[in-house]
Amino acid sequence: MEKWSLCCLFLLVNIHLASSASHSLQYHHSAALSAQNFPKFTLEGLLDKEVIVCYDGNQTVPKAEWMKRNLNKPCWKKENETMQHHQKTFKQDVDDLKKHFSQTEVVHTVKLIYGCELHDDGNKTGYWRYSYNGEDFLRFDLPSGTWTASNSIADTIKQKWGKRAGLVKAYLMNQCADCLQQYVKYSRSSRDRKGGGTGGGSAGGSVGIIIGAVVAVLLLVLIGCVGVFIWKKKQPGFKPVSRYSYARSEGDSSSNNFHCLHADLTEKEEGKKES
Repeated sequence: MEKWSLCCLFLLVNIHLASSASHSLQYHHSAALSAQNFPKFTLEGLLDKEVIVCYDGNQTVPKAEWMKRNLNKPCWKKENETMQHHQKTFKQDVDDLKKHFSQTEVVHTVKLIYGCELHDDGNKTGYWRYSYNGEDFLRFDLPSGTWTASNSIADTIKQKWGKRAGLVKAYLMNQCADCLQQYVKYSRSSRDRKGGGTGGGSAGGSVGIIIGAVVAVLLLVLIGCVGVFIWKKKQPGFKPVSRYSYARSEGDSSSNNFHCLHADLTEKEEGKKES
C-alpha cells in the first residue's frame, strides 16, 4: 500500500510542476522617504525574474539586449508610456501616504509591485499591491475588481483609489499580458540567434504540446496504477504476504525436504537387507 501511495504522490507532484506558471512580467516601484531629503524613487521591470528595464529619473532605460533591438516596436512604446504614467501616479500616492502615516521614523519605504503571469494552459493571472515599511497596505483583487485594505488608514485611501480599479484590471489582463507575450517572443528569438535556432514561435507551441502530452501520460499511468491495485484487492485469494508467513513457508519446505530424504534413505537400507 505504501508503494502505491508514493507512486500516486510522485505523479501528482509532476502534474503540478507541469501546469505551473511559465512566464511572468513584473514591475517594482519603490520610494525611500526621509524628513531631510527629497523622496528617492526607483523602478525595475523583470521578465521571468530577470531585470529588463529600469527607471533613470526621467525615462525608462532598457537593460536586456533583445529589448534594445526592439525599441521601435509598438509594444515597447506603449509600455514605456504606461510605466512613466504609473511612476508619476506612484509619486502622488506616496504624497497621500505621507499625510496619513506618522513621520517620526527616520526613513519610510513605500513599494508598489504589480505584474501578470501566463500559464501553459492559457490562463492569465495578475496582481497589484502596495506595502508600507515592509507591511502589506493595499491589495487589488483581480477576480472581483476591488481593493482590499489591511488597516483603517488603507481603507480611507481605498475610497480615493477605488475608481482606478477598472483601469488596473484592464491593464493586467490586456496590455500587461500582451506585452509579456511579445517580450517572451523577442527574448526567445534573441537566444535562438545566439544558439543557431530558427525562431521562437513554433518552439513555444511545441513546449505547450509536450507539456500537455506529459500531463496526459501521467494521468493515464496514475489511473492504471489505481485500477490494478483495486482489481488485485477484489480477487478472492488476495492476501498481503508478510515476512513471517514467507519465513514459515520456507521452514515448512525445508522440513518436507528433510522427511522425503529420510524416507528415501530408509527404503534403500531395507532393500540392501533383503538382498
